[in-house]
Amino acid sequence: ARGHFEQALKLDPEYAPALAGLAQVEGYYYRNVDSQPVHLERAVELAQRAVAAAPDLVEARIALAYAHGWKFEYAKAAEILRQAIQLEPENSHAWDTLSWVLAYEQPPEAVEAEKASREAIRLQPSLPVAHYHLGRALLLQGRYEEATKAFERGAELGDDEYADLGMAQVYLAQGNYDAAVTRLLKRGKIKNAINCYFLSAAYAAKGDKEKALASLQTTLTLGYRDFASLEASPYFASLRSD
Repeated sequence: ARGHFEQALKLDPEYAPALAGLAQVEGYYYRNVDSQPVHLERAVELAQRAVAAAPDLVEARIALAYAHGWKFEYAKAAEILRQAIQLEPENSHAWDTLSWVLAYEQPPEAVEAEKASREAIRLQPSLPVAHYHLGRALLLQGRYEEATKAFERGAELGDDEYADLGMAQVYLAQGNYDAAVTRLLKRGKIKNAINCYFLSAAYAAKGDKEKALASLQTTLTLGYRDFASLEASPYFASLRSD
């Protein structure tokens, strides 16, 4: 995808769909694969250029919302996405992204996040990440069985990694901390900040302070700056005095 978007921009440096697409590639790398600041910086720059080039292009607004979300500015991202949905109410990705940011806001807007993810699934039932975001919204409401089914459905559609992350959060919420750690480490060394955050939370919740602090340090090194979530999380209670 990166190669094709870059080739398009060689032909037209201000082609907004390619700018938006490449912004999402860079942001995906930052959030999920390789949390180097250069990826986030480039994602923000490309998204801003996309919106400047085509203010009414929904994909450009989604890319800009992602950029704010990757900077943990979830309320701003939600505002942009609501504008995008007004422009194009049938855009499944806009609804799905709205569900993502609403669930990470502090405090989370879980009910609205559930509605947004269900709308995304109605429009595009085969979108695996929408099932993950539905699971997150249900999890935040304490509906663990329904959340598990949503995560499993995402895995059936081909996204095992999100399913593992989702199930780790279910185990964490249910107090099964060892199972959460096992699920998070299923693929070996963690290379992104979000998974490492939940690993640290699991260690902290089970009372393994040394591993919790080490994982938290790695989380911050990988660019995690969602201090509102850290402050609100009950799992880090054992670390507050340190």
